[in-house]
Amino acid sequence: MRQLLSIEYSKLKSLNAIKIILIIYMIIVPLFMYVASEFLYGILFPALKQPQPGVEPGTFVFNYPQIWEFPEMLKYTFYCASYFHVLVSLILVIIVSNEFSFRTAKQNIIDGMTKKQLIFSKLAILLFLSVFVTLYNCLLALVLGLINSDTVNLYENSHYIFVFFFQSFCYFSIALFFVTVIRHTAMSLVTVIVFPVVDFIAGKIVPPMIYVFFPLNIFSTLTPSPIRKEILQLEESQSKQKILELELWQLIGLSAAFVLILYFVSYISLKKRDL
Repeated sequence: MRQLLSIEYSKLKSLNAIKIILIIYMIIVPLFMYVASEFLYGILFPALKQPQPGVEPGTFVFNYPQIWEFPEMLKYTFYCASYFHVLVSLILVIIVSNEFSFRTAKQNIIDGMTKKQLIFSKLAILLFLSVFVTLYNCLLALVLGLINSDTVNLYENSHYIFVFFFQSFCYFSIALFFVTVIRHTAMSLVTVIVFPVVDFIAGKIVPPMIYVFFPLNIFSTLTPSPIRKEILQLEESQSKQKILELELWQLIGLSAAFVLILYFVSYISLKKRDL
């Protein structure tokens, strides 16, 4: 096991593309947080303060959330960072697809590595990336929260640290699944990038009662928007219908089930096909 981890770490350390992707990620997340907050405070929040069409006066009251202060700071950071899981997942695609393209995976099997160990070695990279993005965003939220908060509450919403780690693991598992099945670098990269777009379009077409169970929608809902409850309340008031909203434990359970299916299919693909 130690040898497997050493091999995978050497791959991460030797590829300059990985370092560039991680640096871009570390820069773009706080920039996106600032741009998103400008939109929220400048456009969306004032619009929600106004009387809403189709809603009786007094039935919907919007209060500004303090997203730059604790305890909302942690949720807001993870929400913004969740948009860039696809960027970090490209690291997995690059590493794994290179192994298939250059026959490194096949050589490892010839040298005595089992296919289960091959999957485990990629899982080690996936866990490393999940830990990295979680620790980075925790540190980012802590620094920004301390700067902007009069009082510091580090315990409320702290469970979202695990939730964000789990969400990262789920998103990266999708990337690992695609590259394991497709095995071609360019096609895998395109698929990983386009898949969220396809899911977004599906959300506009598929009935909400069905789309709520789509894998990417479930993963994204793990770290909801700071005003998700208010938006749902507004939509329910306008449509006069109850909107299905899964509880956090249900989201985690369904996500875990989807991930297990992805790994099972990935393992079967490796087992049945020639490397």
